[in-house]
Amino acid sequence: MARYTEGQERLLKLQTKKLSDEEKQMLNRALLPRSVYLPETGEECEALALSWLGEEKYEKMNAFLRELQRKYAGVELAWSRGALRWGMYRSVRCGSRSFCRFGIGYRRLELILSFGVQECGMFERDRRLYPKDTVQWTYDFFVPQRGLRTMVFDVNETMEPYLWKLLSYKQAPEKRG
Repeated sequence: MARYTEGQERLLKLQTKKLSDEEKQMLNRALLPRSVYLPETGEECEALALSWLGEEKYEKMNAFLRELQRKYAGVELAWSRGALRWGMYRSVRCGSRSFCRFGIGYRRLELILSFGVQECGMFERDRRLYPKDTVQWTYDFFVPQRGLRTMVFDVNETMEPYLWKLLSYKQAPEKRG
């Protein structure tokens, strides 16, 4: 699948040196992939994620991932093609199993977390420790499907401590068999 449409190919020929910062930002947005697209190399994935998220959210994601790798030895990071809401995913895997993943869209970074029966039980035990209007609401809103409750959380300073607590319910990679 081609990275650029025919119209985007024409935009690439513009002289960007003469553009204002606002015009450069508009051009950058116009050059984002128009269909589900996954670059061929990790470096291209990184560059696309940076252009979609912006520097602040991109750094936030990488800091979160570094901390995840520090806390959970043995996790692997992988890029994958997105769907509907997100253009691509940054997955955190333990062998063949998904630990969590980031959904990446234009200026949108969200943590996608799936709980099985055991994790749901741990959450229910500690439910009162979480804010009702964010974490509890999200947990209740996402109905379990095929034995998993998949939830989506915005990654920001307010939510980050709760996200780490939710991730602690996931079975540590080194304990998986």
